[in-house]
Amino acid sequence: MKIADKTDYPDSEKLLIYKENKKLTYGVQMTAGDNGYRFDLRTGNGQGQNIIGSINFSGTITETKREAIVNSCPICLTAGTLIDTPAGQIPVERLVKGMTVWSLDRSGKRIASMITKTAATPVPLPFRAVRIELNDGRSVTASPGHPTAEGRAIVDYQVGDLLDGAQVVKTEFINYESAMTFDFLPDSTTGLYWADKIILESTLKP
Repeated sequence: MKIADKTDYPDSEKLLIYKENKKLTYGVQMTAGDNGYRFDLRTGNGQGQNIIGSINFSGTITETKREAIVNSCPICLTAGTLIDTPAGQIPVERLVKGMTVWSLDRSGKRIASMITKTAATPVPLPFRAVRIELNDGRSVTASPGHPTAEGRAIVDYQVGDLLDGAQVVKTEFINYESAMTFDFLPDSTTGLYWADKIILESTLKP
């Protein structure tokens, strides 16, 4: 993609820039170490490759592993995530269309909302999810691109940021070994729900 450097961009070019940013954000995962960074890089659409290696502080890149994988971009919740419902907390993978969950209306009022759609997305292996811990003891684990109530991706949060009224104290990538991620859509106007007691937005929202 080649776009000229300028002070303002039309909407069509802003969309292209946004898409490229998402590729970099979710296609490359970096982990800091004592001698530099470890990277996981995905290339190709559909049948692609996963390349693992390191970059030292001098800029030297060392490839340690390369394997064929199916590339997709799951942006859903991890198995076992507990969803708040009028009947108590239920793991996200057990939710079905027609069940009722707690959601929010546009005024911020908690309401009972019926599930209109569910989704289970295959996960490319290896895959790492993001876990966020808050200073009030809550934590949630989801795919890096899963949106919060603010519309930000989980992976964008840093220590010190505010999420659902509390301060982020830790963020980390964790290996996710289940075959699927999960999400659902409540029929509320916001598409919001509580996942492990933290308000998130459905990825299925139109």
